[in-house]
Amino acid sequence: MLTAVALGTSGELPSEFLIWKAGLNPTRNGYDVLFDEQAARQVMAAYEEHGVEIMIDLDHLSLEPPGPGRDADARGWAKLAMRNGDLWAVDVRWTQDGARRLREQTQRY
Repeated sequence: MLTAVALGTSGELPSEFLIWKAGLNPTRNGYDVLFDEQAARQVMAAYEEHGVEIMIDLDHLSLEPPGPGRDADARGWAKLAMRNGDLWAVDVRWTQDGARRLREQTQRY
């Protein structure tokens, strides 16, 4: 599932966005990801154990080995929160490059 992150109606940067909705989440790869109560418990337990905000990067490049043309730098930072079974990024803070990409619409997902 790709989550579009858009500017607000007044052009403000989003301070929160949905990551996974409760239930089945279709992906562009042709399969569904189930985000149920068990998944929510596991995600939140790992997040709390890790003890830091999550990084917002481009195309998960921070998880890839370093290499030419790979920019694994953060574009933002966020906390995780559960809302009615959905997983949200909240208290989002954007880096200058992340904010620029959203404003110029060069990056939306």
